Amino acid sequence: MNRRQLLAGLGLGGLAGLLSGRRARAAGVDDPLLIVYFVKGGWDPSYVFDPHPLSAVIQGDPESELVEVGGIPLAVAASRPAVTDFFAAYGPQSVVVNGVAVGSISHVTCTRLMYTGALVEGSADMASRIGAGCGAGQILPNLILSGPRFPGAFGASAIPLSSLLFGVAQGQSPAGAAYVADDEAAIRDWLRGEAEGLRFPGASALGADLVTGLGRRAELEAVAGEFDGYTCVTEAEQVGAALTALSLGLSRCVCLEGDVPGFGQWDSHQDNAGNQSRCYEHLFGRLSTLMAGLSATAGPAGGSLLDQTTVLVLSEMGRTPVENAAGGKDHWPYTSALLVGAGLDGGRVVGATDDSLVGLAVDPEDGLPTDAGARIGPAELLAGLLERFDIDPDPIWPGVRPLRAPWSG
Repeated sequence: MNRRQLLAGLGLGGLAGLLSGRRARAAGVDDPLLIVYFVKGGWDPSYVFDPHPLSAVIQGDPESELVEVGGIPLAVAASRPAVTDFFAAYGPQSVVVNGVAVGSISHVTCTRLMYTGALVEGSADMASRIGAGCGAGQILPNLILSGPRFPGAFGASAIPLSSLLFGVAQGQSPAGAAYVADDEAAIRDWLRGEAEGLRFPGASALGADLVTGLGRRAELEAVAGEFDGYTCVTEAEQVGAALTALSLGLSRCVCLEGDVPGFGQWDSHQDNAGNQSRCYEHLFGRLSTLMAGLSATAGPAGGSLLDQTTVLVLSEMGRTPVENAAGGKDHWPYTSALLVGAGLDGGRVVGATDDSLVGLAVDPEDGLPTDAGARIGPAELLAGLLERFDIDPDPIWPGVRPLRAPWSG
């Protein structure tokens, strides 16, 4: 029976039990771990994270009410019970970040900004930086299961999971290829020669990445069976693969994109109320499953994965305060993000917006509004995250003050 069949028969709880006694196979396993969970399309923060019931401008959900759950004030509605259930269980470990100023209303631009904190060509996303900066002991430092990727100069750390990747690891040649394991030395020499012959900036680094990737093949062979049968088409399979990789100490970061319910989409230019309610209900059901899996699965440091793992949930943009003629909402350059899991000073909100849904200046140390502060941008949010992984953000974003408010210690 392959792992996919096991997942179908046992669910994530069964998978956690199977992994609970496994030993990690990498160094540095007591360090923090990251899951980046992307919500594509642009959510409406006023429907959950950033309610403004007294605003004369913002058209939130008329069926919701402002309720504090797990220490966090939320827009709660009967149509979204999974939101209430999630924060009742994990609110004390959660930090909502409101008023994130993306500075664009283009899906592509906002996605790049939220992942990299910059629009400079070649800017790397936070997971690739973490994988390269402190994932040297892992076979799959930044495991990409789905969603955006901007590896920049850290391509060797960003590993997309694919049937090709594990097919090669299991000794199966790609179609049309004549790969022979004994020829690995010759392939290495060929790759080096090809890289040396390339005449463009970064060619030598590309050659080094290719050789590094090939060098992982032998290590990957030893663990390829752990992913036998995975297609990772469904979100459930991706979560299973994430738990496997993190539990065995194979990865420092895992990236995935959440799915959406039938008849629902986050990019709600029509029927904002229906689309946002359906999508939030679906999202928090999925997040509860993920958190339960982290809690029930042994981490490489000996506790649970939840003891080591921070989950960053983000979308590329928000929605306008006011509905359009179709009852939808269009793109808006202010959004929210959710952090949940290890290392957080949870049960609270940092950042804020005014009654027109415009981000306010805040003190990055405590997250409270102040005229002496600055708006939270993607760079500020990501800089605080990188500090959690002992990576100095100043060379990446000079002069940016990291948002440290979410983190304890």
